[in-house]
Amino acid sequence: MTTSPDRTELTLRRQRADRGGRGCSVVGCPRPHRGRGYCGRHYGRLRRHGDPLGGGPARARSAVGYAAAHRRVRAQRGPAAGRACAACTGPATLWSYDGTDPDEQTETGRGRRYSTDPARYRPLCRSCHRRATVRGAEAGGLDLERAVRLYRGGASARGIAVLLDVSPGTVLAALRAHGVAIRPRGRAPSTGRPAVPERRPCEQPSDEAP
Repeated sequence: MTTSPDRTELTLRRQRADRGGRGCSVVGCPRPHRGRGYCGRHYGRLRRHGDPLGGGPARARSAVGYAAAHRRVRAQRGPAAGRACAACTGPATLWSYDGTDPDEQTETGRGRRYSTDPARYRPLCRSCHRRATVRGAEAGGLDLERAVRLYRGGASARGIAVLLDVSPGTVLAALRAHGVAIRPRGRAPSTGRPAVPERRPCEQPSDEAP
């Protein structure tokens, strides 16, 4: 059972934020300050419920990771296989987050979006899931065409992520969904040209007889 942070601690953190701090006063929340010491999400809960942790404990929700969230969907709603794809009505193969959760989570390190609410998932076939992944990446600020061009030109996923201000996981997921072959880490792309043998310095003629 998850318990809420001590109210005194919340009050002190809110007071510090009101005096010029930029972080949310809810313990463990990394979001920037928006109003009354809270980020936009917790400030909205404060206005709706009179409590920044109202409407569902944010700490408990965010503790559920990407894989655990998908296991929860399968446990509560059963397998996606055997259902119709919500996009094309073909046979579905997996559950896919629909992108509608106002408390959307992002997987640390990989950048994949997900929800802790099983009702926010829909059954999709793999083709429709790939297209949904691309749309989600573009909605998150990824310039997919530029990312593909850079990657095929030799840039790494990490370098593209830094340039486009997204996570490396978002770049890789979008590239895979777009059908781009992912090369092993550290390997440069093949140009299709034959390797040029290394030139050796010309040997100087010897004045001595063999």
